[in-house]
Amino acid sequence: MSRTVDHVLELWQGGDPLDRANCRLAHRRCNTAKSNRARRRPRPAYVADAASL
Repeated sequence: MSRTVDHVLELWQGGDPLDRANCRLAHRRCNTAKSNRARRRPRPAYVADAASL
């Protein structure tokens, strides 16, 4: 049951890895299970207007 840093707002969702407000302690097993569940969710699609580029 080692400790790891869990990100409240996941990094792939735009969470800041260095923001202390976005970090909390978690058991490695719990954090791994949370990460595995998050990977099964579809990632949001980002659409950019070609005219704005």
